[in-house]
Amino acid sequence: MYSSAARKLCRIFLLCIADTVWNLLLVIQSAMRSVQDFRKQRNALNLMNHGGLANGKTVLVTTGRQAKTLHVVRALKQVGAKVIVTDYNRISASALSLACDKFIVLPPIRTGDTQSWIRNFRDILLENKVDMVLPVSTINEVLILGLAQQQLAAELPHIKWLCPDLNIAIQLDDRSQFASFCDKFGVPTPEHGLLTSSESIPSIAGQFVNGIILKRIESSVNRREEIVRIKRGDDIPDYVKPTPADPWQWQHFISGPEFSVWYVCVDGKVTFSSCYHSESDLVNFDPTFVAADLDKPLRDLITGLRLSGQFAFDFIRDEKSGSDFVIECNPRASSILETVSKTPLWGEAFFGVDVTKRTVYDSVGFIYHRNCWPWSNRSEGYFDANDPLPMLGAEVVWPLNAIATKGLSEKLYQKIDVNICKIIVDGPSTGRDLAYYREKLYLEKISVALSSLRHMDTLLLDISIPQVRLIIDNCKSFKTIVVPLRHQDAPVPGDLNNIGVVVVLPDGNISEELLRTYMQGETRVLLGANLSKITGSISDISYRVVRPGCTWLPKYEIPLRKLRVLHVMGSCANEFYETLSTTYGYKCIANVGTDGRFEHFVAHVFPSGHWSVTPYVGDNHISEHEDKISAGEALVKIECLGIDVVLPHMFDYEGMTSYRSLFNILRIPMVGCTADALALSTNKSRTNACARVAGIQVPDFEVLRRGEKPRMTLPFVVKPSEEDNSQGIRVVRKEEDIESALNHAFEFCEEVLCEQFIPPGRELRVGLIEKGDGTLEMLPIIEYFVSERDPIRTKDHKVSTDASGSVKSVAGTAPGGSRLPADVDNVLKEKLYRMLSKAHRVLGCRDYSIYDIRVDPSGAPFMLETCLYCSFADNSVLVKMQASDGISASQLFERLCERAMTRRTLGDECGMSVGMRVRH
Repeated sequence: MYSSAARKLCRIFLLCIADTVWNLLLVIQSAMRSVQDFRKQRNALNLMNHGGLANGKTVLVTTGRQAKTLHVVRALKQVGAKVIVTDYNRISASALSLACDKFIVLPPIRTGDTQSWIRNFRDILLENKVDMVLPVSTINEVLILGLAQQQLAAELPHIKWLCPDLNIAIQLDDRSQFASFCDKFGVPTPEHGLLTSSESIPSIAGQFVNGIILKRIESSVNRREEIVRIKRGDDIPDYVKPTPADPWQWQHFISGPEFSVWYVCVDGKVTFSSCYHSESDLVNFDPTFVAADLDKPLRDLITGLRLSGQFAFDFIRDEKSGSDFVIECNPRASSILETVSKTPLWGEAFFGVDVTKRTVYDSVGFIYHRNCWPWSNRSEGYFDANDPLPMLGAEVVWPLNAIATKGLSEKLYQKIDVNICKIIVDGPSTGRDLAYYREKLYLEKISVALSSLRHMDTLLLDISIPQVRLIIDNCKSFKTIVVPLRHQDAPVPGDLNNIGVVVVLPDGNISEELLRTYMQGETRVLLGANLSKITGSISDISYRVVRPGCTWLPKYEIPLRKLRVLHVMGSCANEFYETLSTTYGYKCIANVGTDGRFEHFVAHVFPSGHWSVTPYVGDNHISEHEDKISAGEALVKIECLGIDVVLPHMFDYEGMTSYRSLFNILRIPMVGCTADALALSTNKSRTNACARVAGIQVPDFEVLRRGEKPRMTLPFVVKPSEEDNSQGIRVVRKEEDIESALNHAFEFCEEVLCEQFIPPGRELRVGLIEKGDGTLEMLPIIEYFVSERDPIRTKDHKVSTDASGSVKSVAGTAPGGSRLPADVDNVLKEKLYRMLSKAHRVLGCRDYSIYDIRVDPSGAPFMLETCLYCSFADNSVLVKMQASDGISASQLFERLCERAMTRRTLGDECGMSVGMRVRH
């Protein structure tokens, strides 16, 4: 045994040696970098070595001392990235690597003071102009980076975080929630359940020959006392004490070898993967296969949760059946990447490129562990002939420093691990305060709820819910009337000066009479029964929305998280409609994308018929590397994403009909009219026929097919029956112009409409929108000024195209300009409202409808055409009408999205509009 003084002297001696060697290595690195820079200047071609997919990008990689981190750093450098590495210890292998452009020591993570850590991290991101954060993390770092991402994402939207957000990180760490995810996506797991008391353990264990495994939902302190096997007849250890506040999970015990499969994924797309047989020594990572019946559902889970980063899934292969069963998820890098690190340019995987087909395997070991050359045929995990210094740091300096710092006992020395740069010890490990991060997540969810109150008139709030004071205080800024509801045993706080009305309900129920008494306009009702679940699964959290004035007072639930909106754009018809659609679609997202309540996804349909389904990351977000998939694959991907509402932006006939119908198959609510209504309104002749039968005044018309001649008296208008944006339309005043006009119209459609020309009195565009009670509101009217010389609006007044026919801009003008709101007297307004309200019902419209109206010189209105789509772009007609009434695009967007979700709750996605049901 060593004396205390001898131990202290030995530690000082070892630290001196470690520091001397470390400083010498840094000097050598500086000299090697100078030589490297000099060679670059001498030979410009060498600069090409740092070109590639990530050229010009700066990536921050964390936890630099580990072997797997070093391989990530080198891989990023290969594809052209500038690499900054962080660590919590200056003795870090990556700090010596020539692939590391800058090394930064981070302060330790202190749970009670995460804000100072995040502020420091933010300064690093800004100072170094970081484009991507790529952790190679411990679970504690996963949590704090999830929190940092949550707080910094809005301020630093250009940064890509290749790690889970705090919500997903907590749920993946929760064994019960992770098992639920597995069940949802078909990932095979052992039979499992939740325990909140010890009484049922013996009977559950008795159901299985091999017994069960008990696990705390969240491992935090002592793994040995948080995972325990119970066989038939075994006594329950004293430390196994499940309670409702501290539940445990039971799993059927599966006997067999354990494996781990690792995935790199970007926005739900897997770009690299490998699998290895887990060994207890933590240094052998020989690759093996992962069966397709496990790989596919795991990829579905990754897609469904839209994971980004590196994820390792541990699974057991049943020794009897050979079937695989997933038992755990680790949201961080795996050491298996060391064995695939020779894959050419595999760093592209972090930028969305699937590099799996290039995979090259290698047998890796560590000299310190005597499992590589010169003792075996394995290559040293840290060594690279072009980058030799990290191996010396890892195999010499770090062990000396660790032994000197942690102690000299033989027990500790035998368990030092240079692979992950950690001393493995028995007993309790460093814990993590998950309760702290759960509270941070709770407050974030509350902020989502508060952001949704901006446009509301009344908030009904259960006074007993957690953090109610936070909600009430924040409601002041929204000028919201708050009506607290409480259960009989819930005390009402005394300081409620900002509360308009206090209603005490003994049973906590809400009656229709009460709502009618206190509600005005559109009202959100936040019930404690829902909000009390906030600390649980976010997928179950919702707030309820009540619309007053409806006969049955519908209530519908909306998730208390960012709503996922799918924008469907593009065209399978031609490039004109593709670019028109994407122009409107991207303008829409730009117009409403600042609203933190929504998360936007894009389904792009290409003229080839292929799709791409991606999160929205910018107007030109479709990368050349983005996979183009079939319609069937796209629908599966959309279903996995958990989309809340669909907003179509397709303007060709198939887009307005067939493609809309696809979402009825998935039963995803869709803003606007059904495919049936669009099919009718897109055919001008059928629309006119239906309107005429209903007594709505339309111009006289006749339908022509090729070879037929018009019988109508001149002048008349020739237009394709199923074309949009005034394409193919001409006014014919002379006999000799008829054939030319018909030939031009038939270029667009096989059916042409000849329509009586209504002489220009006034040209109006009128919009209707369904209110909460199902009645229709007529919006401010737009007037387009036309004349005898320029009597109609043509395509050139609506869109501008280049020589190839692609859309350059959307104009939305008229020959003489336009005016909003138009100067329309009450008599004409009443005529228009009666006529168009009837049209809205007859044509089966839903949510809103827009009409082109020609008023003749005598003041008689004629309905010319119907428009049943809105893109919410800044120049979209419905948006401009609402803006003139003081309603922002975000308010309109939110209102119609929630109205669409009403139909899901009422089981009416595929049926008639809510407004029609109210009237009938």
